[in-house]
Amino acid sequence: MSNESLQHCVPCFGLPPDLLSYRQFSFYVIGIALPVVALIGVVFNLTSIVVLSRPRMRCSINCLLCALATSDMFVSTTAMSLYSLLMMECSGPMVSNLHSILAPIMYPLSTVVQTCSVYFTLAAAIDCFVSTVVPIIEHSVCTVKRAQQVIVFVCVFALIYNLTHCFELERWECFEPEWNTTISRLKTTAFRQDELYYQIYYTYSYTIFMAVGPLILLIALNSVIVVKTVLNKRSQSKRAEPSTDSSTTTLILVVFLFIICNALSLAVNLLELIDRDSWLLGYLVDVSNLLVVFNSSANFLIYFTFDSQFRVTLYELCGCAESVMHMSDGDGEHETSVIWHEHAPNYTSVLDIKMNLYDSALFSRL
Repeated sequence: MSNESLQHCVPCFGLPPDLLSYRQFSFYVIGIALPVVALIGVVFNLTSIVVLSRPRMRCSINCLLCALATSDMFVSTTAMSLYSLLMMECSGPMVSNLHSILAPIMYPLSTVVQTCSVYFTLAAAIDCFVSTVVPIIEHSVCTVKRAQQVIVFVCVFALIYNLTHCFELERWECFEPEWNTTISRLKTTAFRQDELYYQIYYTYSYTIFMAVGPLILLIALNSVIVVKTVLNKRSQSKRAEPSTDSSTTTLILVVFLFIICNALSLAVNLLELIDRDSWLLGYLVDVSNLLVVFNSSANFLIYFTFDSQFRVTLYELCGCAESVMHMSDGDGEHETSVIWHEHAPNYTSVLDIKMNLYDSALFSRL
C-alpha cells in the first residue's frame, strides 16, 4: 500500500496552544509522576504480599489484603507500561508501534485488576465490619476459606465485567509525515463508539458497580466501624482492658485512603455525564489516574505504621539483629525502648504486646 493511500496520523507536532498546554501538563503528571509512584508501588506491594502471606499472618482479613496488594501491584505495573508508552508515543516509530501492540492487551488487563482492587477493598471492609460490629458471627463468617472463596468470585466477576474492553481498541496503519514512514496507531472500534453501548456500560454500569456503588458502601461501612471502634475504646478504657485493634485501625485507614483517592474518579464520571466535551475532563482524568496509582502504592505505609504484627513479621523477614523502637503511651508522657534481638526466644510476644499498646494511642483521645 502506498503512502498516498494512507490517512495521515493524528499529529504529534504543530499542535494548537490548548492541546499543547494539555500535553505538557499530561507529560508531568502521567509521563513523570505516575511511573515514579507506580514503580515505588510495585516494590511496596511486593513486600506486602511477602509479609501478609506468611503463616503467622494467616487470617481472613490478611488473606483479602494480600489479594488487594497483588491486584494493586498489577494496577501499578499496567499503569506504568500503558502511560509511559502513551507519553512516549510521539518519540519515534518504534515506540508508537510497540504501544499499538501492547495497549490492546494491557488496557483490558488494567481494568480487570482495578475492578479486583475495588472489590477486594470492599470485601476487607465487610470482613472488618463483621468482626467489629457483629463479632458473634465472626468465627463462622470471617474465615480464611471464606476469604479465598471471595477472592475467586471477585476475580471471575472482574474478568466477566471487563470482557468488553477487549473489543474497544484496534490498530490501524497511518502515515507520519514528520518521520516519513508508516506506523501503527490505535483507534476506538465501532463497538466502543456505539452510543447504546456507551450509555449502558460506561454511564450506568460503571457508575453503579465501580464508582457510586462501592464508594457509598465503603463510606457507610467505614463510618459504622469507626463509631463502633471509638465506643469499644471508651469501654475498654473504663475497664482498664488492653486494646488489640491495630488491624481494625489499619483497615479503617486503608478504606479512608481508597475513598479519598477515588472520589475524583466519581467526579470525572459525573462530569462526563454532564459534558463529555469539557476541556477540563482531560486534566481531571490524568490527576484521577495518578491518584488511583497512588492509592495502589500507599497501603504498605499504612500497614507498616499501624499494624504491629505486620511490622514484627517484616522485621523478622529482614533478619534484623536489633531494632530499637520508641513508643509513647496515650498521653505521650512516658517512653519505652524495646530492644529486639534476633535470637531472643520470646521477642514476638513481648514486641506484639508493646506495639499493640502503642497502636491503641490512635483512638485513646476520642
